[in-house]
Amino acid sequence: MRMRIVVGLLLAGVVWSASLGLANPSAAAVSREQIIGMLSGYESFPSAAQWRALGTDAVPVLIEIANDGDELMMRRTRAAAALGAFRDARGTAALEVMATATGGPASLRRSALLALAQSDEAKATPVVEKALGSPDPLLRQTAVKALSEMPGPAATELLQAALAAEQEPFLRQQLERAIEARR
Repeated sequence: MRMRIVVGLLLAGVVWSASLGLANPSAAAVSREQIIGMLSGYESFPSAAQWRALGTDAVPVLIEIANDGDELMMRRTRAAAALGAFRDARGTAALEVMATATGGPASLRRSALLALAQSDEAKATPVVEKALGSPDPLLRQTAVKALSEMPGPAATELLQAALAAEQEPFLRQQLERAIEARR
């Protein structure tokens, strides 16, 4: 009898936690609505750990939202940023495409560039290097930020090369600060 009560309480707890969204997220598919809710906060954005807690089932949903031209741009850019929390080949490939899409929205490109640098440094390095040569100063600024957050001597070398080529005074200042912070 005691065993039945314990099992009954455990099952009730699982059902209750599932109804609150506390159950193991890898056990159930992640819904678009759930992710839209997470992307829609105005004053907060889920941490990388919170995104990873959803499991890799979230990756295709985030890619779909980021590429949905009918979706709010805020959600699209946040979906791209959230992909940076995953070290997933599907997400990395999507971020590469978004970051290099010359006809795409500039804010989505910038968000994808930062997320790519977070998720896969090796794949990000050539994409960031290309962005440093962009005619768009905001994209170059984003590339500087991405490089400043990437570890290793390759990022330092790219920052130094960008400083030698950069004409924009504001970006030169940012490059100098990023190089100095690495010393």
